[in-house]
Amino acid sequence: MKKEPSESQGKWEKGSPEDPEEERTPSPSLPSSSHMTMTPGEQLPSAQLQALLLRAVKGLTTPTLERFQAAQEELRTIVSLHGDKMERVRDVVGRILIWLDNVCDPRARQTALRATALLARSHPQDVVLSCVAHTLPSDR
Repeated sequence: MKKEPSESQGKWEKGSPEDPEEERTPSPSLPSSSHMTMTPGEQLPSAQLQALLLRAVKGLTTPTLERFQAAQEELRTIVSLHGDKMERVRDVVGRILIWLDNVCDPRARQTALRATALLARSHPQDVVLSCVAHTLPSDR
């Protein structure tokens, strides 16, 4: 029996065949008090990229499926398009790991960990050092 890949699994692979060019264009950002948005081809300062990424991670805990999916897509887009240009990756990953300590939703946790793994492709040393410095609870 052929095992079907999960719907979102291929979307997290950089350059994945399931990731057509039109999906690489940034999605509209989630509603918030912040007015930061991404537009195609725009180069955002690292601090704004970090703020967008962390806002998308926090959006994963939204109560509606539609908003969760929007946050998931925004996070994937930010990391896929701009992850290699990010600075202070250790701080970002550290904040994601602290956030994970307080989140029980397995979908949100999996999405945040996928983003962290994708960041590791461009910043392996920073991600590994941040993970080693932070211990996740073993009961999840």
